[in-house]
Amino acid sequence: MPIGSDRIGRLRDSSPSREAKVPESNSGEWSPFGGPEGELPRPEKIRNELPPVPALTPELLPRPFFHWLPDTTERIGCPLEYPAITALIGVATVVGRKVAIRPKRRDDWTVTPNL
Repeated sequence: MPIGSDRIGRLRDSSPSREAKVPESNSGEWSPFGGPEGELPRPEKIRNELPPVPALTPELLPRPFFHWLPDTTERIGCPLEYPAITALIGVATVVGRKVAIRPKRRDDWTVTPNL
């Protein structure tokens, strides 16, 4: 007999029944929304529609990417967003925390942007 098996057997024998008790409702059919406060509203279905998103135009790109990325999208045949996101992440990876902004001219306050 394995060690501790008699304890497990005693726990199983002494545990109360695990059968779920279904509360009765006025209609005779059980509802998860019934309760002492009355009927709760049924949940609404989750909507899948998304609001329209404006397209990315070349004018919104940084100047170094202005001619390069639209040309890439024409050659590949994909939306401008795909190469634009890839290029911006690539630049952010290379630059990292090496570029800083000093908003005040006569102060040493430096802000390192998260690209």
